[in-house]
Amino acid sequence: MNPADLIPVADSIPVPWGWFEVLLLATFACHLLLMNVLLGGSVMALLTRNLPCAPGKQLAHRLPVVLALTVNLGVPPLLFLQVLYGQFLYSAAVLSAVYWMTLVALVMLAYALLYVFAGQTKRGQSAGVGLVLSVAVCALLGTSFILTNVMSLMIHPQAWSAYFTHPAGTILNLADPTVLPRWLHFVISALAVGGLFMALLNTREAKSGDAQAQARLTLGLKWFTHATLAQIAVGTWWLMAMPREVLLLFMGGNMLYSGVFVAGLVLAGLCLFYGFQKRVIHTTVALVATVLVMVVMRDLVRIGTLQPYFHPADMAVTGQYGSLVLFLVSFILGAVAVVYMFRLHRQAGGGI
Repeated sequence: MNPADLIPVADSIPVPWGWFEVLLLATFACHLLLMNVLLGGSVMALLTRNLPCAPGKQLAHRLPVVLALTVNLGVPPLLFLQVLYGQFLYSAAVLSAVYWMTLVALVMLAYALLYVFAGQTKRGQSAGVGLVLSVAVCALLGTSFILTNVMSLMIHPQAWSAYFTHPAGTILNLADPTVLPRWLHFVISALAVGGLFMALLNTREAKSGDAQAQARLTLGLKWFTHATLAQIAVGTWWLMAMPREVLLLFMGGNMLYSGVFVAGLVLAGLCLFYGFQKRVIHTTVALVATVLVMVVMRDLVRIGTLQPYFHPADMAVTGQYGSLVLFLVSFILGAVAVVYMFRLHRQAGGGI
């Protein structure tokens, strides 16, 4: 069966696809940073809870808030992805519908358990903390794997024919050699960002001579550098597992692909350089730049893999710019309101 015969017809879009592409990349980068803080912070709270410098108290009241922000900032990129690749996204979601429908339950479970963890920490309760965090982390890991599976199915229409033998919505694209390294790449990056977030939280106190804060800062940077090294190895695995035609694009076959790949390597090196030097702010700036480049690289992988079937530039454009203008005005006003509220929060003595 020709995979192209299984792909639904693309909808028209109101403005050229580049607008949605930029919005997709920008909002997904924000979502990804928060997701990494959430998952990495949760794993860190679990695995370091018995250390003298355990960061649990600092993380406990922050993790539920980060989860809420992660979900909220996950909606915009999902919507922009739907606009550009809706026929692929919905098809993949239907093929794995049983798992896709459990996403809400898993996120709600993690959300509730992180609040339980916050309550336990506030009361000074240690019994049961490990169990609560373990289940919360498993729920978050399950969520991440389901999303990875759907994103993999989405760009591999040749795997959709499995529906005719497994029509119950339980398809996992495990035959795709990129699924495991792709998932591990995101999980390990979360450990790195979680460690750097912990270092950021303790930077000011560490400079003032607080020994516990210095220990947590050192621990966080150790997590960051070690996880980044592991991430480079897993990222290489992911790259080598890609279809040959996509791999060659990054190996000099296309200037844009190759340039983004080289930029990612350079920025990853800067992250390690600053991380080992314990320069937290410099490391953070390098990390944000790295995430932005990796988001672009991820998008290029999607475009390159789907090239035989589809490109967003081929979509019909209706030229209705009013909705875009309304969205941009609303976005700017919302951003101004958020900045204003954050300033009021800081003036009132609130912290991160």
